[in-house]
This record gives sequence, C-alpha cells and structure tokens, in this order.
Amino acid sequence: LEFGINADRAFFLEIRKAEEELKHSLGLALEDQLRVHLMAGRRLLWRAQPVNVHVRLELIDTTDGPDGWKVVDESDSTLKLWTAVPRWDEHHELGPVEGRSLALRASCFHHTEVWDSYAPEPAPGGPPGGEGEARAWEHAGSEEGQRPLGRLPSIRQQDKGFLGEVLLPLDQLSQAASGCAEIVGWFPVLDPAQAADMSISTRRS
Repeated sequence: LEFGINADRAFFLEIRKAEEELKHSLGLALEDQLRVHLMAGRRLLWRAQPVNVHVRLELIDTTDGPDGWKVVDESDSTLKLWTAVPRWDEHHELGPVEGRSLALRASCFHHTEVWDSYAPEPAPGGPPGGEGEARAWEHAGSEEGQRPLGRLPSIRQQDKGFLGEVLLPLDQLSQAASGCAEIVGWFPVLDPAQAADMSISTRRS
C-alpha cells in the first residue's frame, strides 16, 4: 500500500536526481544546497495511536523575524503508514543557501486520509481535537516564488494532525559542521509554542 501511495513522489524524486546528475556531468555550476538525510523517527503517536506520517522539509528565510518568515525551498517525504517508528532513509536538497539568515524546519503531519500524502491546509471546521494537537501554517502567494508564513493560533478542528516540528538555524549547523563531513542528530519534535534547547551531535564520515 505504501508503494502505491508514494509512487508519484518516488517518480518525482528520481527525476530530480537525474537532473542533478545531468548538471554534474555537463560541468554546470550548482547553487549551494543544504543536503538533508531524513533517516527515521521514534515514539510518534497521534491520540495514543501509531501514525500515518510524512515530513515537510522547509528552508526558511528568517531575516525579518517570525512574523516575516519566507519559504525559500521545500521538499516532502514519502508517507509511512501506521507506525510509531517511521524509517525513511531519504535524501533531500534545499537551496540556495547563500547570503541569508536561514533555518531548516522539519514539520511532521499525521494523515487520516492516507491517499493525501501532503501537508494539510488550515481547516476551520471538523471534529474537535485536544489542545495543541493541531497547528497549521498559512501559505499565501508572493513575488519571486517565496511564500510568507503567518503563525496561526492552535487549531482544534482539523482532520489531519500537525504532530510537531524541528527548527534548526543554519548558522548553528554550520558551527557544528566545522571539521565534520556529516552532522547526525536526534531532535525532539515540538509544538512551535514550546521553547527548545536543541544540541547537535556530530560525527565524521
């Protein structure tokens, strides 16, 4: 079932990979990219049940503060069904990363409708949920392909659940990456309203 649901996403990723390989073979200069290896999650639950979960990775321009955040680039993972310990082992590239105050945001979503494998839109109506169980990000069109993000208040009525997010400033990642070929870390998935002191562990590869 997962294979069928994710077939279109896998096809898109293969096309993107082929495009990058073609650029390399032609000797074309590539923009600086943030390469993310999305590996796995653990203890992910929705109302005490396993989840149908996917992750949206976003490269965020934070120059103008939280009220003016803009999405520079984004990528969606495949959907993992009925699990508390999803394993992706997927590689994503986001960019460009030059000349801005940037952060990586990974948002986890549970899907009650498994055939819809992308992030839910804000929904004003629907069955009630618990406090903090559902939040959403308001996406609107803007110039130059960037989309302003506005934080919404806690949304209790939403068929699909926002499980939480990880937010990592790239300058923090750059400092941790000094002298390392790869950064590896387990990070807590939190409600955006919660403050997090996230340490980054590193290893050489």
